[in-house]
Amino acid sequence: MSLADEPSAPPPPGVSVDFNTPDTRAPMAIAVTSSFMGIMFIFITIRIYVKVRIDKRATWDDLTLALGVLSVIALFVVTILALTLSEFGKHLWDIPLSVTDTTQSFKIDWLIDWLTILPYIFIKLTFFLLYLQIFRPFLWLRICIIAGAVIVTAVYLAPLIFDFIVQTPRPGQTWSQYFQISNAGEGGVNFTWALAAWALASDVYILVLPIAGVSRLQVSARRRFAVIMAFMTGLGACICSALSLYFRQKMDQSDITRTFINTQIAMLVELCVGVCICCMPATLRMWRKSQEKNSRCALNAHKEKKPNKPSGAHSSANGLFGRAYQLERPGDVKAEVVTGEVHDLSDDRIHLRFDMEQAYAHESPAGDMESFV
Repeated sequence: MSLADEPSAPPPPGVSVDFNTPDTRAPMAIAVTSSFMGIMFIFITIRIYVKVRIDKRATWDDLTLALGVLSVIALFVVTILALTLSEFGKHLWDIPLSVTDTTQSFKIDWLIDWLTILPYIFIKLTFFLLYLQIFRPFLWLRICIIAGAVIVTAVYLAPLIFDFIVQTPRPGQTWSQYFQISNAGEGGVNFTWALAAWALASDVYILVLPIAGVSRLQVSARRRFAVIMAFMTGLGACICSALSLYFRQKMDQSDITRTFINTQIAMLVELCVGVCICCMPATLRMWRKSQEKNSRCALNAHKEKKPNKPSGAHSSANGLFGRAYQLERPGDVKAEVVTGEVHDLSDDRIHLRFDMEQAYAHESPAGDMESFV
């Protein structure tokens, strides 16, 4: 019997092998992941526009996010290759050995192993760098951010280095020989649930950090609530991470090509949602700019409809005359920051904490904080 006629695994009792019209989840996986990739690109486009046309500056989180997006794209491409070339999505017994026992299939499996880890490093670092820009004045929060970035990166780097060093064929070995001798595929499945649990724990940590920082801002309750809701979009990433952990625990080595695909869908959705959340400050900033532009256009239209009056004066109800001063546009308004202690400042529900005002007045005139408050 040739490899093309032999199944990759024995079917369960009562189940027959079907190479011609097997049940597959590949179309569903491609549709879901492609949709979220499209949404991710929309948010990326908005962030690029804001950075180039409005902020006109780049920060370190732009670099890590760019690397994260590239790694997500690479993982998406490899996943599509696994669905089409390695026939992932089908039951393992519905795939002939001529497909799974090839160098191409082994290389795709290896690429998925380390590309599964790489995007998490860059995307989570992007969150920490963004938080470091926003909450730099708070010493205790800055320490938590730096410690979280170091620990999260170290935990993800360990299995990444393991994949490169340990789960790579030695010189003179073929991919098929190495996978059969070292049983690398099974070992990879055994620790994926632990990696997914760590991803969920780090997502919760990243979600809680900014909420703790926002609670220290001296803004109105309504605005504080709006800022917290903006950060609470990270709850979507936590839900996807929990689903990924659930599906990884359900992975079955005897039918890995079928059970793995649910995990891959949840993981790609989680990464796309994470990228979208990283773009949320830029999205809110563009929304505010568009609102200001619409208000300015409405004000100009209202001024054009007004009858002409003598310049510099208007008549009041009692017949007296006074001088009228008119602001041409909202940009004419100047903000003045007074020196002094925090407790000496009156709480007019507009200013932030005094130390934050001072820091951003000198370090970040167009800082990310104004995207939120």
